[in-house]
Amino acid sequence: PEPVAQAHFDRLVAIGKNALPTLALVYRDPGSTDFENWVSARAMGRIGGEGAVNTLIEGLKAKRIIMRLGAVSGLAMLKDDRSVPPLEKALFDQAMTVRAAAADALGGLGTRTSSKALVESLNLPANYHQGQSLFVREHIVLALGNVGSIAGIDALVGVLEDSDPRIAFAAIRSLTQITGITYRDRSMGEQ
Repeated sequence: PEPVAQAHFDRLVAIGKNALPTLALVYRDPGSTDFENWVSARAMGRIGGEGAVNTLIEGLKAKRIIMRLGAVSGLAMLKDDRSVPPLEKALFDQAMTVRAAAADALGGLGTRTSSKALVESLNLPANYHQGQSLFVREHIVLALGNVGSIAGIDALVGVLEDSDPRIAFAAIRSLTQITGITYRDRSMGEQ
């Protein structure tokens, strides 16, 4: 029923700003299911507007992970500069999926000043398990490349020797994005 669900979602979004009060109520309702929270957050992200931005920013403080994740996703769609500071705070969320989604959202927004928060979050103890990098670090490294600030270069150089080759490859890609110079470590093979 994926096409049917998408058609329903598209009709909901087509209602536009008139749907925002109801979507915000569903999103905030503690009795709403995870699916309802997710869909309402995404719909607000597609519709946009002041109310959507404010509701989603507030949602980053919710107790439920799905609400915080939905808020990040909706804010990423809005591409509103007001969401940058709250998304930077989300890089330090308790839930790894929220941290990864926040990094992706910040990378999509491309605000160079976000490199500071991205660098600070890169080596959080919560982003490692038994000394090994977790997937969230790759998202952060790629976001550093997408924001394109030279302030991220030292952190990227620092992870070139990471034990996880995905992190090292992501760092090479991000360094290339920032500097315009192609970097290759022949010992890592072609990628």
